[in-house]
Amino acid sequence: MSSLSLITSGVAWFAAAAVLAFLFSFHKALSGWIAGIGGAVG
Repeated sequence: MSSLSLITSGVAWFAAAAVLAFLFSFHKALSGWIAGIGGAVG
């Protein structure tokens, strides 16, 4: 039981880290894209 909960929490932490990394890289690309358009327009 304890090993199962340990595996579950490990998977949950891995999923949370993957989602955070994806959101961070997506936000970085999105802000860069917006800055590029702003620079091209301005």
